[in-house]
Amino acid sequence: MAIHNQGYSTEFVKNFSYYQALENNNVYEVSVQKNNINSKNDTIKKKVISNEVHLTDYKQLRIKNNGKKAKIVKNLYTTQPAVGYVFRGISNKKVLDNVLDILDRLDAKATFFVTGKEILKYPENVREIVKRGHQIGNGGYGMNVTNPSQLDFNDLCYEIEMGRKCLKDFLGDSYKDEINGYYMPLYADVNETVLEAASALGYKEVVIYNKNPIKKEYRDLSADEIISAYFSNTISLHRGDIVYIRLDYLTKLGATEELVEKIANLYIKPSNYEITSVNNLIKSDLVYEPTSRSDAIDADLVKNTHNLTDEYLMNMIYERYIGNQSIDSAERLIGFTEEEIQKIDKAGKIDTKGEKVIFLTFDDWGSDETVVRLLNVLDKYDVKATFFVRVGNDSLTVQDDMGNPNLLRAIALKGHDIGSHTFAHFKIDIKTEEEQKQLREDIVAAHREMARYIGDTGALKLFFRPPTLAVSKLGLETIFDCGYQYIINGDFSTHDYEAESAQELIDKLINGIGKRSISEGSIVVMHMSDTSKFTAEALDVVIPYYKSKGYSFKKLSDYLKY
Repeated sequence: MAIHNQGYSTEFVKNFSYYQALENNNVYEVSVQKNNINSKNDTIKKKVISNEVHLTDYKQLRIKNNGKKAKIVKNLYTTQPAVGYVFRGISNKKVLDNVLDILDRLDAKATFFVTGKEILKYPENVREIVKRGHQIGNGGYGMNVTNPSQLDFNDLCYEIEMGRKCLKDFLGDSYKDEINGYYMPLYADVNETVLEAASALGYKEVVIYNKNPIKKEYRDLSADEIISAYFSNTISLHRGDIVYIRLDYLTKLGATEELVEKIANLYIKPSNYEITSVNNLIKSDLVYEPTSRSDAIDADLVKNTHNLTDEYLMNMIYERYIGNQSIDSAERLIGFTEEEIQKIDKAGKIDTKGEKVIFLTFDDWGSDETVVRLLNVLDKYDVKATFFVRVGNDSLTVQDDMGNPNLLRAIALKGHDIGSHTFAHFKIDIKTEEEQKQLREDIVAAHREMARYIGDTGALKLFFRPPTLAVSKLGLETIFDCGYQYIINGDFSTHDYEAESAQELIDKLINGIGKRSISEGSIVVMHMSDTSKFTAEALDVVIPYYKSKGYSFKKLSDYLKY
């Protein structure tokens, strides 16, 4: 293959014959001393031209690096409303062009990790990627197809360095470390040596991914079949996810292109998220670092016990438990005497001193698509609300990390209150010491896990919403003793998860349910779960309706102080 100076950099044209000779094996081999200290072999073979060996002293490079390792990036802690697309395998020009056209239609940008070998074989393909405005990263040299984790330090350095040299020569003056200075190992195969070699060569990050629908068992499937298998439990992708798609692997005609587009339209665009490059994700000001649970700001405000007296706890229940009209008897207020029940709040409202204020609250947890719809409606009418978050799910234990902290932080940064709805939807109508022990563990874990991600925002409040609104004396005492300052049910529970249409929910919110209706000081109980399909749509009608009647909407912390 000949190459002419038709838009290619001077360095690439000048060195092309050298690279081509390397690829075509039109060279002879020399033995050079290996730099890897622990190597079993004395020498490695390097292909060279004109009796020259172009090698960095990797032994000295390793010493200078002093054991530092690049950071693995498989997804980002970020509130940027975006998902990253990463591609490899650019040999098929037709597939590549189709994918580039799809990305244009989606107004999307992506990262293509290309090998030195691909740059030499398919320079026109690489040039087209650059022309379309996408990020190009170092996919390695590509001459060695061994899993990177099986290579020694020297061979890894050579693989990375030669990949970068090809990329730099190809891009010429347009090469920028802040854009092109990212490395993705072959097969996203990473171990400590890979990370050390990358760091030694100046790479701060090694990019892999957390979503990969290109699997061996999917190779002969259609796009729909792959989606059905891989995304069977997915409603939407998360902010900061990185989706990897290999372009030269699937065998069915059009499957790769269709997969690229359908993932976007089914799992990204419904949340109003953009598709962007890895560089754009990493460099965003919205990237954050979570802390440990113990180091999180205000993490210790909720702990196993504050050793509060029975009298103090009872006064907290009288003064700071906001109840519900239907929770008004010994059967629903378990463990209380009749005299105590008389003193417990059952109205479920906040005294707003005559101000026409409504408090919107949302329980549980949901997908990005569902929660973003709610946030967008609230933004539309400049309304702030209170979100009571269930931190875990059925597949997580209290020792596990939260599944989607980026969405939690996005809620916080929009200025809403965030309270606890437990880790595992643990009902607090408890009766035994063993249940109390489990409840303490749950609510402490929930608060501290949220504090890791939003403790610095001021949004995390010492507010607690009982799952199903069920309570007992022991349960309420336990919540207050752990450090919560308000336990809040509410006067208007919508059961929005049961609504069969938006109009049904609108009618409830405007006309009331039986004898119950929304009025000044009302705390409206709704949900952000995916089963609450019509909540956002209903609020798009209900909020302006109540505003037209002179009401305003506030978050609980505007009135509940501690």
